[in-house]
Amino acid sequence: MHPSRLRMTALWCCCFWTMYTALAADTAPPLQNFSADYEISSGQLKVGTLRRKLVIDAEQHYRFESNVEASGLLAMLHRGQIEESSVGTLTAGQVRPLTYRYRKRSGKKQKETNIEFDWAAGRITTTAQGQRWQMAPAAGVLDKLVYQLALMQDLAHAAPDLRYLVADGGRTKTYEVARQSEETLQILGQAEPTLKVAYLQQGTSRRTVFWCAPRYRFLPVQIEYRDDDSRVTKATLVRYQ
Repeated sequence: MHPSRLRMTALWCCCFWTMYTALAADTAPPLQNFSADYEISSGQLKVGTLRRKLVIDAEQHYRFESNVEASGLLAMLHRGQIEESSVGTLTAGQVRPLTYRYRKRSGKKQKETNIEFDWAAGRITTTAQGQRWQMAPAAGVLDKLVYQLALMQDLAHAAPDLRYLVADGGRTKTYEVARQSEETLQILGQAEPTLKVAYLQQGTSRRTVFWCAPRYRFLPVQIEYRDDDSRVTKATLVRYQ
C-alpha cells in the first residue's frame, strides 16, 4: 500500500475509534437481569453445562451465579460440580461485592472458599479449607466472578483500560484483559459479531478467552480456557433469556 494511503487509513481508523468511544460512553446500557446456558465441550466431546444468572432488584442489589456440571460420559465416570456466587450492590453502574462463594465437588472431595467484603470495617476476610486470611480492601477491588460483569460494562463503554483488582487466594491480584480482534461466530443460529478479549494468568500458561457480543450487552457468547497442559475447554452459548 502506498505510504500516503496507509497514513490516511490509520488516521481514519483512529478517528473512527475516537467517535465510537465517545458514542459508546453515552449510549451503553446498564446491566440487566439475564439467564444464560452454555454447552461445554472438549474437542468434539460434550463434557458439561454452564449456567450464568444475574438478578438485580429495585434497590440495585445484585446476585450473580455460575454453575458448572459435568454431563454425558464424563458425568458417569467423574461426577463434578462447581458453584460460584457473588452478592453485592451497584452504584452508578459499578459493581461492589459484599460476599463471594465458591464450591467445587468432585466425587467425595469438596473445596470451598468464602470471601466477605466488609467495606465499613475496612477488611476483606477469606476462608478456605479451614484457613483464614484478612487484608485491607483496595479501591474498586472485585471478586473472581463479578469482574466479568465489570468487563462487560467496560466493553460497552469502550473503556481503554481493561484491568481489574481481584481478591484471589487471600491477596489482591491484577487481572489484565487484552483486546485481540473482532470475530463473527455462529451463535443461536445466526452470525454474531463479537469482540475477542483474553486474560492470561501471570506466571502460568493458563489463558481464558472471551468472545463478547454487543447484541447481548457484551455477555461472553463463547469462552475458551487453556490449562497448563494446553488442554482446551470451550463453553458456547445455547440459550439466553
